Order: sequence, then C-alpha cells, then structure tokens
Amino acid sequence: MVQIRGEQIDLMHVSREREFIQQLVHFYRRHHPALVHRLDDEELSRRISEAMHAGRTLGISSGDGMNRYVALSVMAGPSFLSDPTIYSFLSRPGVSPDLRVRDLLVRVVRKMQMEKSGNRLGQHG
Repeated sequence: MVQIRGEQIDLMHVSREREFIQQLVHFYRRHHPALVHRLDDEELSRRISEAMHAGRTLGISSGDGMNRYVALSVMAGPSFLSDPTIYSFLSRPGVSPDLRVRDLLVRVVRKMQMEKSGNRLGQHG
C-alpha cells in the first residue's frame, strides 16, 4: 500500500495554491486588465497570495468566498482590510465569512455601477 507522508501533502497544497494564484493572475490579466495593468506578474501574485492569507485569517473557507475576497483586494488595493469599516463588516460575528464577503462585493459592485451611470448622466446632461 502506498502511503503519503504529511510533508508530501503539504507540498501538494503549496503546489495547488501556486497554480491557483497563477490562474488568477491570468484571469485578471485577460478579463480585468485595467485593474492590474500597473502590476507585474510577481507583484500581482504576491498581492493575491497575501489576500488569500488574509481571507483564511477571516475564516473564509469556500472557493467562491476566496475568489470574491481576492477580487475585493485587487479592486481596492492591498490595504483595504486596514479600513476600520471594512474590517468591522468582514469580522462581525454571527454571519459566515463567506456570506459577509459576498455581501460586501455586491455592495461594492452596486456602488461602482451607480457611480459609473452617474458619470454617464453627468457627461451627457
């Protein structure tokens, strides 16, 4: 019978995380270049990795939750979690961290859409 040692499992996790980070780098380069055009791949990878670590610290456990948290981090910049309002919202008790991140992302996207549509109205009127 083949046995997998703990170190081997750890290496597999590290390898999977690196691969996931590279997939996200590719995704942002392809689908959201305006968000990441000032970052080289190394810096973007570092920011994604740091966001994933911070997300785990907040208790985010689902893939969707982590993707949303990383998206927020990329959109808002590396220090967005240091904002007391954001931190308070994401760390409040009683609601799953994954749901809190989903709610925050929905709010941010709505606000961006409203600002964008408001800018269009101002440009034409």
